[in-house]
Amino acid sequence: MKFWKGDSDSDSDSDSDSDSDSDRSSSSLEDEAKEENSFQTESKQQERGVFQTSTKEPSRSLSKDPDEAWRQISSDQTFADLPYADSAKKDPNSVRLVCMSDTHGKHREVELPPGDILIHGGDFSKSGETGSMKDLSAYFEESGFAEVICIAGNHDLPLHAEFYKENWKRFHRRQPFDIQDAKDSIRNCEYLEDSSYTSQRGIEFYGSPWSPFFFGWAFNLYRGKEIMAKWKLIPNFTDVLITHGPPLGRGDFTSNGVRAGCYDLLMELQERIVPRVHIFGHIHEGAGVTYDSKTLYINASNLNISYQAINYPVVVDLPIDTTQPPKIVRPNCIMNPTEFVEWCSNESFDLIANAIRDDDEKMQEMPSGNQLFTEDAYEDIVNLFHLHRDRKVCAELKRALAKLYAQSYK
Repeated sequence: MKFWKGDSDSDSDSDSDSDSDSDRSSSSLEDEAKEENSFQTESKQQERGVFQTSTKEPSRSLSKDPDEAWRQISSDQTFADLPYADSAKKDPNSVRLVCMSDTHGKHREVELPPGDILIHGGDFSKSGETGSMKDLSAYFEESGFAEVICIAGNHDLPLHAEFYKENWKRFHRRQPFDIQDAKDSIRNCEYLEDSSYTSQRGIEFYGSPWSPFFFGWAFNLYRGKEIMAKWKLIPNFTDVLITHGPPLGRGDFTSNGVRAGCYDLLMELQERIVPRVHIFGHIHEGAGVTYDSKTLYINASNLNISYQAINYPVVVDLPIDTTQPPKIVRPNCIMNPTEFVEWCSNESFDLIANAIRDDDEKMQEMPSGNQLFTEDAYEDIVNLFHLHRDRKVCAELKRALAKLYAQSYK
């Protein structure tokens, strides 16, 4: 299970992400595989205030070729140590952001830590199912957050009305989803689509659903001038930027060894906008956090490349004082293995409690405290107690760790 990471090695070598693998539904999108070859060829071709845009014209070759662009600019990129909050206790002079993305209909499997503003970075459905969207709206309402902000992603097909009218048969064989019903389903949140929102405490948000062309999905634009026009709409005064796709070099490294991030977005971010926080998803393998000493980059994807909800929401305290950096907030769990088993019993996770409680020797080897939330903790426990063949126990272990993670912020 992933929680946080933030150095240049992890970003350049293990920041996996692949639009081609992580951003497709395994159950309801059978047509995608049939069209992949033709799409691959095509994909290689190509409110307020006064907006000041960057005067630097991006190089065509760098805009179009993210791998080459990264080879040329990576040595000049800063990967600073992540700024962490001193404790899980909220600073009253800050706004607590809880960041999630790419839930693909599995939002109910994501346990939410408490906070002030919940942010979803898009791809909340498999392919635009209105039932999933309506349940997401109920999930938002039940979350207890004072404010919720949401954008769409390339899988949320009906929300890109013009695209869906022309292409729905590629994704839904029998009949299309009702576009207006889909739009009406997104409730109990501030839905942003190339638009801004000012929070109750004056934090400036901007949300945009676009990402570089990927097999012809919703909210896709060709790299270069076409997508750059969207990035130029982002106001200079943006504190928190939410886009579905990542910028180049930040949570964009795919499982097949290429980068999927947008060079033009990175240039606008670093040369003009300089937001305090940039939240995105799209590349499931790239989940994690990096920092360039000015902007905190958060790939908040909750699902991994196999569409398992194993990545936790990222919690950030954003000071009202804009001279202070945002800070990653870590959970505060001090449980030893015996206490973890007792907690599981009290929370009715009896399958996992019974599976591990009688082996004292192995319990001494299992993770404890905040180590329970590291990237490898789930697999370590499964391997240690030989749980692989019992799917119910494994599923319950995931739920237990997710719930404990959320509770560790209270």
